[in-house]
Amino acid sequence: MATTLLVKRFSVRVSEDRLFAYIRCTRRGGHPTANASEVAAVLENSKLAVTNDVTHRVHEYVEKLQQKTLTEEEFEIAAGQPAQEGTDAQFIWDSRFETTRAAPWVVPEKPDFYDVRTWVSVTTGEVIGTLIPAVKGRSGLDVFGQAILHRHDGSEIVLGEGILVDDKGRIIAQRDGRIEWCEGVLSVCERQNLDGDITGGSDKLEYWGSVNVHGTIHDRDAVHCGASLVVENAIANSSISASHDVVVGGGILGQSGRSVTASGMIAARFCENMSLRAGNGGIQVLSALSNCTTHSTGWLNVFQGAIVGGQHYAQCGIVTQEIGNEACTRTVVHVGLHPDVICYMAEQELEVAKKRASIERVRQMVRPLMAQIKRLNSEQREKATDLLYQADEMENAVRKILGERHRLMRNNGPEERVEISVEGKVYDGVILYIDDYRIGLNSELRGPLKLYLMETAVGIEAVVHNTFTNTRRCLTARKLTPEELRKIKSLK
Repeated sequence: MATTLLVKRFSVRVSEDRLFAYIRCTRRGGHPTANASEVAAVLENSKLAVTNDVTHRVHEYVEKLQQKTLTEEEFEIAAGQPAQEGTDAQFIWDSRFETTRAAPWVVPEKPDFYDVRTWVSVTTGEVIGTLIPAVKGRSGLDVFGQAILHRHDGSEIVLGEGILVDDKGRIIAQRDGRIEWCEGVLSVCERQNLDGDITGGSDKLEYWGSVNVHGTIHDRDAVHCGASLVVENAIANSSISASHDVVVGGGILGQSGRSVTASGMIAARFCENMSLRAGNGGIQVLSALSNCTTHSTGWLNVFQGAIVGGQHYAQCGIVTQEIGNEACTRTVVHVGLHPDVICYMAEQELEVAKKRASIERVRQMVRPLMAQIKRLNSEQREKATDLLYQADEMENAVRKILGERHRLMRNNGPEERVEISVEGKVYDGVILYIDDYRIGLNSELRGPLKLYLMETAVGIEAVVHNTFTNTRRCLTARKLTPEELRKIKSLK
């Protein structure tokens, strides 16, 4: 009863970000008889964490109440600690490379694929640049004592082979070679130069380092490069894999069963009838992408042509001149979270709902027992303890599932809004997906436009933003069922 009266004398307000709590005396003229323990009881009743800092603020507040020296109606009684986001490591080029650095891992907006093969080379003992280490993120605490998770841990730049760092933070080459960057690893790789073509054969060809092919690779069952592969002319009807990048001066052409896979970037003038799979470096095509299956955890860029036919997935987004053609060729495009990740998270959400329902049932069984704990015999107490243990185990399982879901969202979801950017047209026959929504196309779309999802008063809708007239209109966005998502898993 006493606590109830105290709560009526004071009101506690918590900010929306849960980082600040304010107390106000609802009694006219203040409450000069209040003491620190009474105010602390009010805070505990509001579920606030009463830390040493809060206790200090309580004493300060009570003193001001008693002396009637409060200048504001509300008093900040508690403050949390905001989460600190991590910052990525930075690599700063040495001044010698300022004019030549066209960073080997960055493709210009409209690349010249002859220039992009002019890689930066170094000699043993040469200073390449300076490394600024990453700063790890740190979780915070709200005024209730609950953790506020940070969203980004600073990514380190890993030093690979052929690199060392001196005591001044300078990065120095340990051997002659080419500077390479892939998936956060900086290294100096030896490069092999092969004159002429690599022709047909069923034996697997493996190269330890980076390779320059001054010709064409055609009719090979398997060619693997331990670093980056640069082909001067074309890749024709061959299966290629590289641990870093694949850059082709001409086109990539093939037939069913042939593929090009790179952990970094794939770049070519054009691609036809091939399966392409690239890492965060994305897929960069100059003129046309026809009847291909592509998968990129970065961007898919077709700078001067169209994406026609096939199935295409790009986690970060797509930039192209056109999608589809006047013949209404079926072309499937998907950006955002991959169907595999969406299906997994949906399954986990169902699992969490089931476990929470089970937890609630167990808690309901325990409540009557705990209400008369002193009357229970040893067997009944043991049963109550077992039930509480079961509930705690299920709570831990739920926390583990939610933590895994958070990790998946952070690792597989782009930090910025995903969008499809088209300069020309999106034709009939094109099927568009963003995350787990299918975009309804009733007619062709004329660009220049950007297409993305946005939450409106009626729910999630697809927005078509015409960047020339700066006008926007909405299209229907239908959330896919788990069965429909499973059908488009072939995009992986």
